[in-house]
Amino acid sequence: MNKHLVPRLGAMLLAVIALIALQQARTEPLPAPEALNPSKPPQITWSEKRVELVLSPGESASRDLSLTTSGDIHDVVLETTSGLAPFLALTPASLSTLTAAVAQPVHIAFTVAPDAAPGTYEGTVHLRQSNQTVPQTLKVRLDIWNQFADNSLGVTFKYPDFGVPTRVTSGFATGDPILHFEVWDFPASSYISAFAIRLHSNPGLLPLATWFDQNIDVNHILAMSESFSLKRLQNGQDVLAFAAPLPTEYLQLAGPVEEAFVMSLSGDRVASIVQSHENELVDLGYSQEEVQEILVQILGTLEF
Repeated sequence: MNKHLVPRLGAMLLAVIALIALQQARTEPLPAPEALNPSKPPQITWSEKRVELVLSPGESASRDLSLTTSGDIHDVVLETTSGLAPFLALTPASLSTLTAAVAQPVHIAFTVAPDAAPGTYEGTVHLRQSNQTVPQTLKVRLDIWNQFADNSLGVTFKYPDFGVPTRVTSGFATGDPILHFEVWDFPASSYISAFAIRLHSNPGLLPLATWFDQNIDVNHILAMSESFSLKRLQNGQDVLAFAAPLPTEYLQLAGPVEEAFVMSLSGDRVASIVQSHENELVDLGYSQEEVQEILVQILGTLEF
């Protein structure tokens, strides 16, 4: 055989093999898109991550939210966990179809019976399809608190059940009305102040931060140390709350300061709240972080 013919035959054979392989690839069906990219279950997105509410026995309230889904979902039920079920009603309660990328309004009605036990009730609102719960849930916390009202001052606020008898007394501090919230001290057999709410006038209708600068932080020491910061509550109110230790310079000039401030809806008054040094709420088993949160929550329920 010609010595130049062997390499040519080898090259021709490789070309034929490649041509056959290419032809087979063209005739074999391509994998289905699902096989290449397996579809994920539709994802639910709520317009809010959580809902927190403080109500007293006999009160009601509502929240309007929406949810969207990344893919169509059919025949779903909206429901809540058992701990919240006595207090919540959902509209709609079921849906035949949730269309992808279309916001679905959800109305949550809260109703607290007059004889409801005070306490904290937590759970979720979620979607159930057949016997499966969609993983993306809406977290809900309902605090049922007692309520105090002083008609002469035009003030109401809510407070948690501290597990001991309580009462509220009123007085004045440097001309401002002040409410002392007192708890029963069993060893002393008397009431001792736990915290106080003070009502300040704001005749100029100044914004909260401006009023604070002109009446509390006149030397701007607290602003420079970032000892207070604005916090938006679930009810939409802005509270200027204690955020860092007070500088020694401020304490030497002005002494202690209240722990949080809030503006009335009319803008003509500012309320502040401060924990009493006679009987700190930590004595009732709360951590200092919990005390701070409770005081801000109480201030957030204030109507004045």
